[in-house]
Amino acid sequence: MFRDEVILHQEKLLLDVETRASRAALEALLAAEFHEIGSSGHHYERESCISGLLSEPCLNEQIELQETRFHRLAENVVLLTYQAHGKSSGKITLRSSVWVKKDKKWILAFHQGTKT
Repeated sequence: MFRDEVILHQEKLLLDVETRASRAALEALLAAEFHEIGSSGHHYERESCISGLLSEPCLNEQIELQETRFHRLAENVVLLTYQAHGKSSGKITLRSSVWVKKDKKWILAFHQGTKT
């Protein structure tokens, strides 16, 4: 797989019920320094995100990623931007994820969601 395909696959894994229910899977995808600014505007560190996902791993609906764009910020840093469309609710969230390559593996360092 090419870099963009790997990153997109891993971004989709983070929306997957099985991934969201597995501490090991989440820890493998999220960098030690991971942090997030949620659509609520609140800031979350890695452990609070993992704990939150483990306590409520199920998404209420399927999310479709649209208008994905990859922006290379450095040799081993990629910004992925996209629109997350809730299939049943019709809600759209603008999302940004910064993926970094460490030890030959792409991991998520930062994520932000913004309601539209």
